[in-house]
Amino acid sequence: MYYNLVNTMFKTNKIFKNIKISKGKSRSATFWLALGLFALGSGVSVFGTVKKIEWDIANSLNNIQSANLLISSTAKELSPGLGGVKGFSKDELIVKFKRDTSSGKRDEVLSRNSLKKKSEIEGLSMRLVGIPDGRNPQDVADHLMKREGDFVEFAEMNKYYAPDILPNDSGYASQWDKVKVGGPAAWDITVGSPGVIVAIIDTGTNCNHPDLAANCVAGYDFYNNDTDPQDEYGHGTKVAGDVAAVGNNSIGYAGMGWRLGIMPLKIAGPDGGGSTYLMAQALDFAASRGARVANISYQVTNSATVQAAARNFKSKGGLVTVSAGNYSTLTGFAAVPEIITVSATDNNDVKYSWSSYGNEVDVSAPGCTYTTLSSGSYGSGCGTSYAAPITAGVIGLIMSANPSLSAEQVQNILFTTAKDLGTSGWDQYYGWGRIDAESAVRQATTGGVIADTQAPDAPTNLQATASAGQVSLVWNNSSDNVGVAGYKIYRNGSNLATVTSNSYSDKTVLEGGQYSYYVTAFDAAGNSSFSSNAVSVLIPSVSLTISNISVSNKTANSAIINWTTNQPSNGLVSYGKSSDALTASASDNQSKTSHSVLISNLTPFSRYYFRIIASSPSSTSTTSSIVQSFRTNKR
Repeated sequence: MYYNLVNTMFKTNKIFKNIKISKGKSRSATFWLALGLFALGSGVSVFGTVKKIEWDIANSLNNIQSANLLISSTAKELSPGLGGVKGFSKDELIVKFKRDTSSGKRDEVLSRNSLKKKSEIEGLSMRLVGIPDGRNPQDVADHLMKREGDFVEFAEMNKYYAPDILPNDSGYASQWDKVKVGGPAAWDITVGSPGVIVAIIDTGTNCNHPDLAANCVAGYDFYNNDTDPQDEYGHGTKVAGDVAAVGNNSIGYAGMGWRLGIMPLKIAGPDGGGSTYLMAQALDFAASRGARVANISYQVTNSATVQAAARNFKSKGGLVTVSAGNYSTLTGFAAVPEIITVSATDNNDVKYSWSSYGNEVDVSAPGCTYTTLSSGSYGSGCGTSYAAPITAGVIGLIMSANPSLSAEQVQNILFTTAKDLGTSGWDQYYGWGRIDAESAVRQATTGGVIADTQAPDAPTNLQATASAGQVSLVWNNSSDNVGVAGYKIYRNGSNLATVTSNSYSDKTVLEGGQYSYYVTAFDAAGNSSFSSNAVSVLIPSVSLTISNISVSNKTANSAIINWTTNQPSNGLVSYGKSSDALTASASDNQSKTSHSVLISNLTPFSRYYFRIIASSPSSTSTTSSIVQSFRTNKR
């Protein structure tokens, strides 16, 4: 009955629909593990209504390890690494033919390269082909492209992709905190680099623990002044496991960065109390030995000693995380730029009542976890002591994803990708928000450049003033999260112009014409705002007038007639030797207000009469001058 019930639940859950529980010896443990998984995938509170489930799992680790989780894998040959591409078929190749390659020619290509068609997607001109035993798929693909490039568009290995990593550690189902911050998706990109070392400045660490041994590097015991930073109190081992317990090793729990290095630096004795001096010593030691992250799960943000040591650590490319405290109070501390202070949230993204808060809080993170114990086993823990190290783990993942990032860039990614909680923007309870490992790691792979996807606000209060031959537009400036790059002006639905100011003059209108306008704003990333209010105008009709008539550049055979008009117009000059017979003409077909027309083939020392006729471009207005005259030169 257990198995039918649980497997039915899994079928309805999108996260665990590919998992089924098989019958085994430990029915109770299997059932509780399965029900815990289902609750996690369905959004049920792990630390609330199903508390019996989590403790049943935590207290039955040996039985849990015998529960048979069957997770399907389609990869025919696993490639190294975790997440993303899990493997490729060693005996298959995908070949995409060019569209104009006939079916017969495709057969010929395969035949002369000893390939065998296994399947075909005709609409895509694509075939899945078998390759001879012993041949490397990539070599075959390269050879095919080199030899058959006239017919083949591309050839590539048949790769297999896996879903987000869910480690096979027996207690992972209880680790809601890693799921909440997007751990599985982040692990598809990186599970941490051993070269990114996180200093655990705490009560020591049991580096003989099976889930920590592989990630530990040499540390130091500043409390006893020796090289054996063994954990006598138990706090530091829990913190270390939260950061970097080995993942996907079929035992225990997964840390936030499975492959991050752990540098145990002991600053406290059997009672758990550590001095800020020893903390500063530990930070200096860590900075000089290449640690990139340091975690101090003590409420020491306000310590000038620790601040100074943290400032030095940051100047060498590292970042320090510190817990906000578990005193349910407003601390009254000031913000400290060289320390990342972390408050604690629950699985509903609400600050735990016991978490301290204040101006120093930079981000928030899950405050309860399942982790490693100094005894060599596993257990749970709650407190900002666990919110800080999971944040340190995310920082380690960011640095692993892009080692070239500076400390300031890493910090900026952590803050700007956090999920905003509480009051919009920064607040004293959640800082910039709850950490988001997936978003942070993805952002790190782009070089830390945060894509601007927010469009400017729409321009407002667009106004238009029409006059003869012109419409003047003005509007209120838009605002944008980064900055407005410019504005596009639309006339009768078509883009008319692009400007960087909040005004524009349209001088291409015709008298008597009716026009409608609206404006949009855009930023440097190409995001465009909604349209402004629309305005319509009617261009007034104004009588066309001719003035400033003159004759220049006279010769025996030619002269230039000049004039101006009060609005853009075309011009025509009619002329002849009699005022009643102006049979010759010359024109200026450009619409403008200043005109000059050359008349030629004239007779020397003769009188000529002329009249100017001006018309608007739409020919809605026409006017002419009086007849005037001039005499050509003798020679």
